[in-house]
Amino acid sequence: MLLSISLSASERKSALLIESTDLYLRDQVEINGIKFDRPFDLGGDDPKRLKTGLPIFFDAFPRQFSNGKIFCFRSGYGQLPLVCRMRWPEANVIAVDRDLLATTFTKRNADRLDLESKKLEI
Repeated sequence: MLLSISLSASERKSALLIESTDLYLRDQVEINGIKFDRPFDLGGDDPKRLKTGLPIFFDAFPRQFSNGKIFCFRSGYGQLPLVCRMRWPEANVIAVDRDLLATTFTKRNADRLDLESKKLEI
């Protein structure tokens, strides 16, 4: 007996998107009370950096920022650009990474944290 399931084009696209990003999901990390989805295959996540380095770095940021642009190069899965979007909602944040998986997870985290807008370019 053959079982056939019929999905609309949008349902097929959604199923593929969910499946493809979840395939690379490693775990979640929390930095300064913000949870980020972290993929496999991206290096640079030394536990000391996640627990003490980045929170201290984020605390050193100015509390106020003019309506300028913030450029985050090699943004990884989005910790720096998304914290900047949260802290300075009026600033334009540009997140750049050469790794497609990194930019995909930056977009995923921005969407999950409800930070996607015209003021965030990935």
